[in-house]
Amino acid sequence: MMRKTMTWSESSLDEFGKEIIKGNLRDSPVIMELDDFKSFYSKFVSLTNRKIPDVTCINLGDQVQLIFPAYSRQEIVIRENKRKLFSLDDFSFLSIKNWLGPKKRAKKFVEFLWDELVSNKGKIIVVFLVTFIAFIFIGNDDSNFDLINSILVQASTVFFSIYLIFTVSQSERLSSDRKLFEKGILFNYYNDDRNVTLFAIITIGFAILNTLIVHFPPIQKTLDTPLSIAYGRWIISFTTAFVSSMLFHTFFIVADYYLERTRDIAEREHIGDIFHEEYCKHHPDQCQ
Repeated sequence: MMRKTMTWSESSLDEFGKEIIKGNLRDSPVIMELDDFKSFYSKFVSLTNRKIPDVTCINLGDQVQLIFPAYSRQEIVIRENKRKLFSLDDFSFLSIKNWLGPKKRAKKFVEFLWDELVSNKGKIIVVFLVTFIAFIFIGNDDSNFDLINSILVQASTVFFSIYLIFTVSQSERLSSDRKLFEKGILFNYYNDDRNVTLFAIITIGFAILNTLIVHFPPIQKTLDTPLSIAYGRWIISFTTAFVSSMLFHTFFIVADYYLERTRDIAEREHIGDIFHEEYCKHHPDQCQ
């Protein structure tokens, strides 16, 4: 659980500013909300006789850690009790800053899901319509839906297990790349991993729930009735097609996203090597 930030008064901000100027170091990082830090920065500039200080900021998404390297190694952590996600724009009041990490706010789960749904909407609609029509005609027996739902649950859980193994192994390799961290690319990768993982878990949950809906008495007893009055078959065909679409949507997201990520990482490494080699050809004395 996130600890609440302390309340800062004018005098405490003034005292802390003087500590920074003297190069003092507290036992632990100092936690502030953004508004308190804005007040502190203004006061700190006044304490330095209007000498604009250099600030090194590292954005971790829901918090920003920073120091005034010319004065002290004291870490200041900016975060909100409401778990606000930060961006470079939130710190536009800083005149001189070395900004590391993502410059834009991370996508929330709903935003991520909507963007992926829009990009894959054609394929998702096709999957839904094909599976819905197929289930309508073969769904006259609950055993058929039991088999289908069993396949969906197994497919989603196996896929999720393989996905986690792949993600963990790839993340371990990427986490050692400092350039990816400094540019905020690593943070974006982790955020997308979190969103994909959450969507996969929700898909498994819907697949399990759908297995129970089949045996709901008002639905089960109408499965083998004529199609025109078999409202239970229409309902369960719709929900099963929906779950199938979610599962295929997960496949599409992972296929598109991870192929793009793998290509992006490889291209960055090759481009960096090529530029370095070309530079060394013209400046051999600096590349020894």
